[in-house]
Amino acid sequence: MIIKTYLLGLFLMVFAPSCNFKQNHISQRYEGMWAETLWVYDFRSDGKFNFKSEGHLGGEPNTGTYAIIDSLILLNPDTNWGRGTGLSDRLKIINANCIRDFNNNFYCVIIDSINMLNEPEYKFQASVILIIKSLEIVKDEIVRVQSVNTDKQNDYQEAPTIEYQGIIVINKKEFHEFDLMRYELPGEHYYLRFLTSKKPLQIHLLNNKNEIDLVYGSVQ
Repeated sequence: MIIKTYLLGLFLMVFAPSCNFKQNHISQRYEGMWAETLWVYDFRSDGKFNFKSEGHLGGEPNTGTYAIIDSLILLNPDTNWGRGTGLSDRLKIINANCIRDFNNNFYCVIIDSINMLNEPEYKFQASVILIIKSLEIVKDEIVRVQSVNTDKQNDYQEAPTIEYQGIIVINKKEFHEFDLMRYELPGEHYYLRFLTSKKPLQIHLLNNKNEIDLVYGSVQ
């Protein structure tokens, strides 16, 4: 995933003693539900947080400190939790009652509020997937992939599909990532990567030089 190394710079800026910024704290508990798991972020007014998860992907609880800069909550956990536990190192404040991670999962004070946020997101993702599927570059790549793998002995040969991967940030602008990929043994294979902005709706193809080319939408 690109544009994630900038997080190190953000953490240095946030947690270094010499930094000059106004540190804000909140006293709020947010709950989210995804992957058949309840996720809970409990932020305290003293700058500390508690995190726990219960259910299918539930793991060990965690604690740490946090800071708020603009609309971002940056977390500094006490334990190097690794991947796969669901704890995010940054969250975005959506409104007075809800926050969001960069996999586009929502957490709210009242958990039922998540449904109102999820519905437009699901519609957006579905519409973008339909557009990407219609692109000639995608159709050609699917044909190419299937022709290349025709002679290979693999019991798990499904056609590539468009999958939503979450949100990345480039120059302070959010892009939603959609990949043409295929699940195959022993893992996953990625063929094309698209970065989509909402307003205006633009779909960009990430090329081999890590540059983005506009493939759908008008130039602003």
